[in-house]
Amino acid sequence: MNQWEEGVSDAIEELEMNKEKVRQLLLRYGLLFRELMENELPTLRWNRLFRTLRIMELSGELIGGHFFQGIRGLQFISHQAFRLLQKGLREDAVYWMNACDPASLCGVKLEGLDPHLPSRIPSNHIVYRGTQVVLISRKNGKELEIFVPTEDTRLKEYLGLFRTFVSRDFHPETSVKVEQINGEAVHKSPYSRTLSALGFRNGYRSFSLERDF
Repeated sequence: MNQWEEGVSDAIEELEMNKEKVRQLLLRYGLLFRELMENELPTLRWNRLFRTLRIMELSGELIGGHFFQGIRGLQFISHQAFRLLQKGLREDAVYWMNACDPASLCGVKLEGLDPHLPSRIPSNHIVYRGTQVVLISRKNGKELEIFVPTEDTRLKEYLGLFRTFVSRDFHPETSVKVEQINGEAVHKSPYSRTLSALGFRNGYRSFSLERDF
């Protein structure tokens, strides 16, 4: 193999490696754009993968365009994610994630994002109902922000992540201690009744949920 052939072979190999990186990012996010990819490792950032994104668009593997308002510049979306957008998102679905989860938008500087999103650190968590943020937990539950009224019929479901914290098989918490809700002491909060109904115990400065051994 001469030098020219080696160069072509290396370029093809690099392109295929970059395609795999793009596919993994699309599996994670569904949609890719500059601001989102700036949170990734250097080899996964926009300026390193833009040419590959364009090639994959031209080959029909993904779609380029403008799918969301508030995101400047070109966006790329997988066909699977595009079909989900056309179908519509379930607004009644409840789910939560860690602020450091790869799919989390915490720390992404983007106009139009929910201003309540917490810092991108492992002790913070977000609960969603559809696309709406309904609860934010900071410091592993010590400080809560709840964005629905006490009479919300699914409030217990939103707070259910703390039951997961103490009952999961992998690295469970020994306890969750809630000290503040919406900036006031938990004992003064109207949400404390719901915590009690979920098994939290009224302590000196907090409501605590203990792991069952």
